[in-house]
Amino acid sequence: MLSFYCTRCNKTSFSSTSLEYQYSSDCPYCGGEIIELTKDLKLGEIMLLLGYIDREKLQQALELQKELKKRIGEVLLLNSLINSTQLSQALYIQKEVA
Repeated sequence: MLSFYCTRCNKTSFSSTSLEYQYSSDCPYCGGEIIELTKDLKLGEIMLLLGYIDREKLQQALELQKELKKRIGEVLLLNSLINSTQLSQALYIQKEVA
């Protein structure tokens, strides 16, 4: 069973079919954009899927993470690349998928 997350209403839905093969890629609850969640998604990957950061910002944060020896969420927050609400939402998604 695959998990999907709506970026508008923050609800999780499930399907046995991948997003690319579904009739509609809209949320069944609100019509918003949904993203497919897979097991073992890293926090940075979730941030990318949600559109909070781009690949360049993630790469910068990963390099800083090595230097600072902090979690990626902390690095992104410290550098004002995301806000605390975005971090909370991404952590929630990560926990749901685990």
